[in-house]
Amino acid sequence: GRSTKILLDFTERYQSCWKLVDYWIQLIPDFSDLHLRWRLQQEQELIQKREQGMSLEQIRQFVSVFLPLTYVCYEKLKANARIKINVRHEFYDLKVSKSNFLRPDGNKQI
Repeated sequence: GRSTKILLDFTERYQSCWKLVDYWIQLIPDFSDLHLRWRLQQEQELIQKREQGMSLEQIRQFVSVFLPLTYVCYEKLKANARIKINVRHEFYDLKVSKSNFLRPDGNKQI
């Protein structure tokens, strides 16, 4: 929707910075519901510290704006490494694409 277009337009401002990134590492949760679950957890911790925060509906809206871009990145971004994360924030299933890695001088590694 409209908020997704705004987000995508805003990300264009960052494109000049992408050339400064040496490695792309994706952290991919076991299932899509974890994005919302972890954001709710983060918000609850924030409310405990600051005694204010977003409502459940505001959090759902906030997460829904970023999820389309997140899924596009999962699918299209040529990550150097992809790491799966389970519900307990434990990392597993590391996949590394050596062909995408660059040396510090910008030349591809063999």
